[in-house]
Amino acid sequence: MLRVRTVGSDSATQISLQLQKLLAAGAEAIFLELPLAHPGTPALCEQAEAAGFFFSGIGPGFATDGDVLQLQHLATELDISQIQVEHPFAKELVEYVAGERERVGTLNLDTSRPDDRFNGLAASESALAKDWNSLDEDAAWAKL
Repeated sequence: MLRVRTVGSDSATQISLQLQKLLAAGAEAIFLELPLAHPGTPALCEQAEAAGFFFSGIGPGFATDGDVLQLQHLATELDISQIQVEHPFAKELVEYVAGERERVGTLNLDTSRPDDRFNGLAASESALAKDWNSLDEDAAWAKL
């Protein structure tokens, strides 16, 4: 796992170097965590996507200053039809992550086009709202 705690001017270079080392050592799955509280994260995310990393989740409270954006790089094929999840929301998340992998794999790197830039906020908001906007969730929070 690669974990960026503070985004700096050499972060993309360091990620690329570590990625190459891990791939050369035979790693098939490499995970990357980026701090969502850092203003340099969106640009670093674009650079990570150019290196083949794709969205895989949000880590709530995984950083000392808040949440992290979780990305992954796979050096092997993955048949998502073999992933078994019960909840329909989980199935949507698996499909979303698979779509991100495909998008990043075919990314033309024209980051001036909005469709080619990762929008973690929009991605997570619509998906998570399905669980947050429910009567059960309202009832759970009403007692706090």
